[in-house]
Order: sequence, then C-alpha cells, then structure tokens
Amino acid sequence: MEALASSDSLRAAVGEIGPVDARQSSVEARAMRGELLKAKADYKNALTYLSVLAGGMAFQDLDAPSLNFPPVETPVDVLVETALDRRADLQAARLSKTLSEKNLALAKAELAPEIGLNVGYSYNKEVRNEIAPAPQFNGVTVGVAIPLKFSSANKGVRTASEKAVKQADAAYEDACRQIEAEVRMAWTSYQAALETAEACSDAMLRDAAGILESRREAYRQGDSSLLDYLMAVRVYNDTAEACIGARSALFTAWSELINAVGTEI
Repeated sequence: MEALASSDSLRAAVGEIGPVDARQSSVEARAMRGELLKAKADYKNALTYLSVLAGGMAFQDLDAPSLNFPPVETPVDVLVETALDRRADLQAARLSKTLSEKNLALAKAELAPEIGLNVGYSYNKEVRNEIAPAPQFNGVTVGVAIPLKFSSANKGVRTASEKAVKQADAAYEDACRQIEAEVRMAWTSYQAALETAEACSDAMLRDAAGILESRREAYRQGDSSLLDYLMAVRVYNDTAEACIGARSALFTAWSELINAVGTEI
C-alpha cells in the first residue's frame, strides 16, 4: 500500500489522478502500517505467552500448514464409553459411592446384637466330713448371654448412612449424564469447526489474492477506482482473518473434545 501511495503521488503530479486520490492512498497506507505493527506486536506477545505455557520452550515461528487435524473417526458412542471409563471426576464419584456403601454396611454391623455362648465343666471330689458330707460329682454348665444395648435403639447412624448412599448414587448418575452430554456437545462442536476450517481452503485465499492483484493492476492502469481497490484489500484481509479464526476455533474444539473424553483420541 505504501508503494501504491508513492506511485499515486507521482501520478497526481503529472495529472493522471486527482490529488484527493493521492492523499487517500497516503492515509490508507499509514492506517494499514499501524494495523501491521499492532499485528506484529500481538504475534510476538502470543509467542511469548505460548512459551510460558510450554514451560519456557522458545518459539520463533509456527508452521501454519501443520495446524490441521484429521477428522475424528471414532463414533461418538465409543467416545462416551471412553469418557465414562477414563474421566477422573467420574472415578472420584464412583469411589465416593463405594465408600458410602461400605459405611452403611458398617453401620448395620454395629447395630447387630452380640450374642455370647458359654460352656463350662466342673469336677468335685467326695466330701466325708460329718458336718457337710457331699458325694463325688461332675458338672456341666451352658449359658447364653444377650446384652441389652440401649444404643441399638438409636438408628440415626444407619439412617444417615442410607441417605448418604442415596446421595452418592444420585451424584454418580448425574456425573454420568453430565459427562455424556459434554462429550456429545464437544464432538458436535468439533465436527462443525472441522467443516468450517476445511471450507477456508488455500484455494479460496488464492482466489482472493488474485482478485486483489487484478484490482491493483486495474487501478494502476486507470481502469478502476481507488475505492474498488481498497474494497478488494478489505475482502482479502477479511477472508484471511476468517480462515485464521476457523483454525483457531478448530484448536479450541479439539482441546474441548479431548478434555471431555479425558484422554487422547
């Protein structure tokens, strides 16, 4: 754009175009330079932040063609099963459910009556004294002990354990439904993002660049207005930005799908 503005100043000097067009070219060139400098600064800051996220790994540049992802060929039902098997939050809910069941079994055991059974054997020799004589004999005793546990009348611990089991079951079922919904929504979002990214092909960018070049040559030859050329510039920039946004959305959808499944796909 700066080269075009410099050319327009010469064309205005010889009368090929009006001075207004030359000034507009200069203004547009300065505005685009400001946008370019801001874009470069944002890009360097993004690389710096990416380095922080990567633990200090240095990034100088990114290879844009390597940022594509293949379609997820795994059926969504299989992804749901994988998530239900791998997600850490569901495993925690499963352990909480098991723990509450164990606590209920312990509470029931503590309320069970403790019955004791005693068996004894005794042997006495013959006593021959005149005051209290006694014959020889063998004795066997059997006893059953049933303690009266007044604490057994209080079933609060058991009731609380039963409610805890129900609560843990409900939390586990809710976690399963939540995980399934997250996986299905993430899978749908990824498929949509993938189709959008595939629609922004290199051919579309080449077409936009070709239109821009044609408008530039037409303006230099006086067959097109500056407004038409600036419109072509805007179209090309918007197309490129849309493609970059589509790839960024694809990255986000991919990471959300991996997070929903709980493992690499």
